[in-house]
Amino acid sequence: MKMKMKNKNRYSGKAVQTVLHQIFFKVNVMPKGAGVFVFVCCAVFSLMVQQSIAQEIKADTTKKAQIEEVTIIGDYSPIVKEAFKIRTSPMVSTEEVRMPALSYSIKSSPVYHKASTKKLQAEKLGRPEAEEFRKNYLKLGFGNYTTPLIEFFANMEASSSNAFGVHLKHFSSSGDIDNYAPSAFSNNLLDVFGKKIWRKHMLTARAGFKRDVVHYYGFLPSDYGLIADDMDADTIMQNYMMFSAGLDFESTTKRRSDLKHAFSLDFYTLSDHYKTTENNIFFRADLNKDLKMFKFSRYQTLGLETKFWFYTNKIDTLDSETTIHLSAQPYFKAEWDEYRLKIGADIHYISDSSSNVSVFPRLEAAIQIIPGNLELYASYTGGLERNSFKSLIAENPYVSSYIQPGFTKTTYKINGGLAAKILPVLDLNVGGAYSSVENMAFFVTDTLSPFRNEFILQYDKVSVLHLYGEAVFKYQESMSLGASVHYRNYTMDNLAQAWHKPDLIAKLDVRYFPIPKLLLTAELIYMGKQYAPIYISGQEVALQLDGTLNLNIGAEYFIYDYFTVFLKGSNLLGDNYMRFLNYPTQALGVMGGLSFSF
Repeated sequence: MKMKMKNKNRYSGKAVQTVLHQIFFKVNVMPKGAGVFVFVCCAVFSLMVQQSIAQEIKADTTKKAQIEEVTIIGDYSPIVKEAFKIRTSPMVSTEEVRMPALSYSIKSSPVYHKASTKKLQAEKLGRPEAEEFRKNYLKLGFGNYTTPLIEFFANMEASSSNAFGVHLKHFSSSGDIDNYAPSAFSNNLLDVFGKKIWRKHMLTARAGFKRDVVHYYGFLPSDYGLIADDMDADTIMQNYMMFSAGLDFESTTKRRSDLKHAFSLDFYTLSDHYKTTENNIFFRADLNKDLKMFKFSRYQTLGLETKFWFYTNKIDTLDSETTIHLSAQPYFKAEWDEYRLKIGADIHYISDSSSNVSVFPRLEAAIQIIPGNLELYASYTGGLERNSFKSLIAENPYVSSYIQPGFTKTTYKINGGLAAKILPVLDLNVGGAYSSVENMAFFVTDTLSPFRNEFILQYDKVSVLHLYGEAVFKYQESMSLGASVHYRNYTMDNLAQAWHKPDLIAKLDVRYFPIPKLLLTAELIYMGKQYAPIYISGQEVALQLDGTLNLNIGAEYFIYDYFTVFLKGSNLLGDNYMRFLNYPTQALGVMGGLSFSF
């Protein structure tokens, strides 16, 4: 291989590159390994030549340009060496793997089956069969003090659109209390009701007759030179007869867009043994509708409840007195998130010997601290309530026939409390109230009655602090327990004490099934101290009536689902406590009997 390079005026690196290019072109056709080797050698040689030329040009920059001819002659015989190879190769096992021979047998025995077909019954649609419904119930009992009990219920066949029933009851006692005047009593009632249900409305009708007999036994005959066993009981007898009737008509729709409404009309006429009478017509209407007025809750309710009472009262042969009482209660209700609010007013109009209008605010609020389990509530209310002849004898049947009914005005009542549901078994309600009341009625002895054995009314302005607590505990179906405590403190304006108003009333109720067919019941009632006025030498003195504890127990055994026997004991501690001055109660009482449903 021969190469020549010529350079005029300067050493030319391009000539060297040309020579290298020719060498590369020629060696490129050589075997791959030899070509790479030649290319590397030529590259090194080119760098050395270019560096030498550059040094010579730098050293002789002052010399005159001249022409030189360089001839490079060399022989090159490329040799490709043999590559190193691994002579070993993997060995594959030629051992043959075979499935082992299996040995098995089948024991075959034929199964003979005679196929048969059965006609399928169509599925029955409609309501499931209801439990057996017994239309009638009869309860009979008898106890000491010659105390019979008869109670009967009768109802029509169960229906989703109609109902009709009758209730009768007689309970009496002819027993006497030692050293006191004859104390026999009896309670009798007859109630009839009917109900008609439509798709959106329901109508209920009712009528009743009630006759109660008591005796003014609250004195010692010996104090008046009389012998108790020889007294004519009719001379101190009092009886109350009342006939009542009523109608209720109300909507049952659940649609929020509908106007919900309820109307009631009631009437009663009440008279006693001494020709005192009271007649009353009562009408009530409640209209309300759900609206969307504010964005803070999805729905709000606007409503109006109105009530109308018309009384006529007549004492003995005196002229009757007419009283009109009208109230209107507009209200607004809203619920959102955990809050509940009701705002309204209570407007009263009364017309008797004079006319007057009273307006009371109504505010109720509640917050669900733990939804469904813990609620805090509060209210501010007021109102008017009539002390009617009917309500007074229900509280104290020994009142005089000559009392004058009146109105009690609650100027304001502030109430607040906490209601809680602890697990599914315990419900609690605790709270307190403070109220200012005008013309609160109190029972005092009528000193003009022959034996001072009747009560009349005294009225006073009172401030009342009321603290209360209630609890209900239920354990499955076998046991339930209820407890309540009510404490009241009265601050009087004029009277010395809140006559015949106990300061504390506590109650405990227990129902327990020790075995499936035996029901045990117990009731424990504590009534705290109270005061009654007595007169010594013309001076009023407050007499304290001690508190009392009353225990009642009972047992009922279900021989069959429709037949039971029972045994009850009342006032088992034998305390002849006085609910009203000079009126002790019967001591230990026992009654047994049976009940039957058919």
